This record gives sequence, C-alpha cells and structure tokens, in this order.
Amino acid sequence: MKIFRSYDIRGIYPTEINEEIFEKIAKSIITHFKNVKKVIIGNDCRTSSNSLKQSIISALSNYNLKIYDVGLISTSTFNFLVKKFDLGLMITASHNPKEYNGLKVYYKGNEVGYEDGLNEIEKIFNSGKFFEENKKAKIINAEKLKERHLRFLLRKGKNLKNLKIAIDFSNGCANIVFKDFLNFLKIGKIYLNDIIDGNFPAHEPEPNEKTLKELVEVVKKENCDFGVCFDGDADRIAFVNKNGIIRADELAFFITKAYNYKKIVVDFSFPEKFKKYFNVEISKVGRTNILKKIKEVNADAAFEMSGHVYLKEVGFLEDAFYVFVKFAKKYKKYEKIIKEYEKPNILQKKLPIFDIESLKEKIKNLGKIVELDGFKFIIDENNEFIIRKSQTEPVVRLTIYYKDKLEEIKEVLKNCGIIL
Repeated sequence: MKIFRSYDIRGIYPTEINEEIFEKIAKSIITHFKNVKKVIIGNDCRTSSNSLKQSIISALSNYNLKIYDVGLISTSTFNFLVKKFDLGLMITASHNPKEYNGLKVYYKGNEVGYEDGLNEIEKIFNSGKFFEENKKAKIINAEKLKERHLRFLLRKGKNLKNLKIAIDFSNGCANIVFKDFLNFLKIGKIYLNDIIDGNFPAHEPEPNEKTLKELVEVVKKENCDFGVCFDGDADRIAFVNKNGIIRADELAFFITKAYNYKKIVVDFSFPEKFKKYFNVEISKVGRTNILKKIKEVNADAAFEMSGHVYLKEVGFLEDAFYVFVKFAKKYKKYEKIIKEYEKPNILQKKLPIFDIESLKEKIKNLGKIVELDGFKFIIDENNEFIIRKSQTEPVVRLTIYYKDKLEEIKEVLKNCGIIL
C-alpha cells in the first residue's frame, strides 16, 4: 500500500516512512496550504513518533510560522485543540501494530483526506519542488494546552458517581488527560495496562474480540458496571459489560436513543436493518467520508463500526473521552434501551487482498447487491455480508451479519474460493 491513503499518511517505519520522508512531507504540506501562520503538532506514544515529529519541526523551522508543540498527546485531545489553529499535524498510526506510524493532517480545523488535499500534497512530494522561505519559526512548548481538554471533561462529567468501571488503556495515550479526569471522579475504578509503552506489550492497540477478553473478564470478576478500552492514540473507544462486548451498532443505538438524536450518519459496514430504527444516512467508511456526509445532511452524530464516534457538541472530530462521559451519564438506562434493538449476529474476518469486483460478478444474481464502499450481499433483512478493501491495512475486510442463514452465506463464499 502507498503511504498517502484515503484518510491520512501511514506506513511501516523505517522502510516506508522515516525522518527524511517526513521532512519532505512537511515541506509539501506548507507548499500546498497557503497563509498558514499557526501550527499545532503532537505525537502518540509509538517509539518512532517523537523522532518523526522532530523531523517535521526541523523542516518547518525555516518558515514564518508559530509552531505549538503539545508533546505526547491522544488524538482525542489533539482534536479538541486543533480547531484553533491554521494547520494541525498529529503523528500517529492509530490502531495499527507497533511497527507502523503515520501523520494526520488538519487544515482550518478539518481533517484532510486524499480527495481534500492529500492527493495534491502527494504530487508536490513526488515532484520535490517545495516553497522555500528563509525565515525562522517560533517554536512554542504548548504542553499546558492539554489542560483545556481536561477542564472541558470535568465540566461535562463532574456529576458522574455511583459507578464502578474498568479501563484498559492499551499502554497508549488515553493515559494522558483521561486518567487525570478519572482520578477526579468519585467512582470505582480499575486500571489495566495503564503504563504508556509504544511497544504495546499487553496487546495490539486495537479493541477487538481478542484484545478485549481481559477487560470482559475483569468486569465480570470485579462486578463492574461496565468497562472501556481505547486504541493506541485513543480516538476510538470500545465498551464492554457483564454480557460481553458492546458492539459499535449497539453503542450507536443506545447513544442515539438516549439523547434523542434526530438524524445520524453510519458507515457502510453497519447492518442494513439498522436503518429501520432511525433517520439514518449511509456514508463510505472513514472519517473524511463521514465528516462530508455529516455536513451534507446536517446530522447530529455519526458512528463507525470500528468504534469511531462523531458528535456535534465537539465539532464532529472524534473525542473518545467525551463519548465515555455521554455513555456513563445514561448507562443506568442501557439494558432497557438496548432491548429495543434486534441485533444480528456477527462474524468478521480479515482476508488477503483479492479482486473484489470479480467476486461481485460471480454472485450478483444470487441476491441483492448494494454498492458504495465495496459491496453488500443481502439475502434478507437479517442475513448479509459486506466485502470491502481496508484503507488502513493491506487486507480485505469481510463482515457477516446473520440470524439463521450463516451456512448459506458460507456456502456462497466457499463457491467463490473463500473458506471460513
């Protein structure tokens, strides 16, 4: 996969991305965006992140800029701060394994996707023709800016009480700001994997069925109300309770019902039947696609099956810490509300890359095909599967939703060479 991707810049360090490449990328960004004066820059906890950040700062030091270095930071806190700056640069590979790293680019408070400017930045990068300015940047230690997010969370969540929760930090950036917030709350807390370590020794920095096992066990053993787990840069949050993992579609149902959102956006990976419960618009997967759809339809909130949540109250940039506050405030109503949702069973697999179009042609006459981001093969309201190429990993993602026709779906896939 190339490093300029649909939502960000990402690759394996140091073979696909490194300090020299990041210097060129920084110059390409400044060449593309005009009239930039204030830049905020931060990094996650990966072992290569600080070095990559310093290479960007070095490249930008010869331009007439004010560079605010917020240091080690979660993407949730970075998103909270970035709206006040012309340009935002966050060094992170989010949920990818430890050998990856990357860069999220923001312009005027909006995250930049491939079609919004990364494509043009890539062209400049490949040309090697950069705008040069022999001036000196002002580099500002802006670590204290993170306290603004803490104060915001304390205002919104100060009355949380009568809860017992377990928190899996995944050895990542949720430790910063969010842990301070939790320590102010008068609730029972159990901390897991809360030592920041860019090697992610406890488990991969992606909340999924495998990595959430420990958290589920702790919630049951310690009789917690619920548990939460963050990915490496803490822009995604996963919830569990005594019954197991709370899926992203369940979270979306609960939050939308509990707060009476009038219109929401969900990504193409949601089960088709979800549309019958709310005024729902469907988007391609990925934050830049989601954000475009939100603006297009004037939605109140948006949800992805990967665990990203976008709320109007925080400008629609992911703030997983604020999502925690929203969830916790209404959790006592969770069991009553979720009973209204007839959720399908789910089976998810990552497959080696193959020709998705060829598969679609083989099965197009066997059921209903819906195309948007890859395609959905729908047997009926309760049985379907989704095939789409990942934009963050070199894999094809298969998601099966089923009630009573799993074997039929497996047979369709088997006849196309996909054995589950």
